[in-house]
Amino acid sequence: MKHTFYFLLLISLMGTLSCENRNDVFKDGNTAPIILLADNEAMDRANDTLQIDLRYGESCVLYYEYHDNYLPKDSLIFGTLIYEGKQNSITARRIGHTNKILVENLSPINTLTDTITKATICIGLEDYYQAQGSAWIQVRVHANKAPVPQIDIEKRGEMEYRISAQKTTDPENDNITAFEYVIGSQAAQELIFNEIGYETENFNVYVPNANPGRAAKGGTYIVATPLQSVNHIFQETGTYSISVRAKDGIGLWSKWKTKQIEVEN
Repeated sequence: MKHTFYFLLLISLMGTLSCENRNDVFKDGNTAPIILLADNEAMDRANDTLQIDLRYGESCVLYYEYHDNYLPKDSLIFGTLIYEGKQNSITARRIGHTNKILVENLSPINTLTDTITKATICIGLEDYYQAQGSAWIQVRVHANKAPVPQIDIEKRGEMEYRISAQKTTDPENDNITAFEYVIGSQAAQELIFNEIGYETENFNVYVPNANPGRAAKGGTYIVATPLQSVNHIFQETGTYSISVRAKDGIGLWSKWKTKQIEVEN
């Protein structure tokens, strides 16, 4: 009977040691979770570091996947370090129970500034053995860029000219939604506001601003038209200035682009 007791005790101790050793083997052989990021759902060109470029007020959706044998739950941890520019203006979070991450800039979309905001967002995961894996999103945020107006002038008949802004471009491929034209004096004295700017409902009627019809005074002023070209018949020969500005789909007006023309019969 005594031999039976010692035998059972030995078997119990061996089992306990075996479990402890097995646990240690799993822990010693464990590796940290691997997190991969991509800007597309197919996870093409996935990497643990992703660089994105946003404008103030914009957001984007990224995708992630992870690899780990001992991850009890898919729980991302986000940490943001802004090391240049507007503090606390960039956030990141997981969208529900999906594999999507939303990165947002909280500044107004009509922010006008030369300041570039940069941030590094760390995404972390911890597995059953407290091994930690991480991935990084490097974010660069800049202000919207205004369209670049271009002017082509073509004589169509006696004293008649075609003024075209069709070659106007936008640095960020936004749609060009409106143009303004001014046919004026040789020195373009009619241009009283020549800065980039957004339209606003709150303005002083006595102060020039970016709003349609408020950036020039005098001459022939064609206000906020979608037309990419206009025809104009001059009444007299001489030297004139032709000025054009353009607005993008976000509402940002460019500076004026001016070209001189010598009108002849």
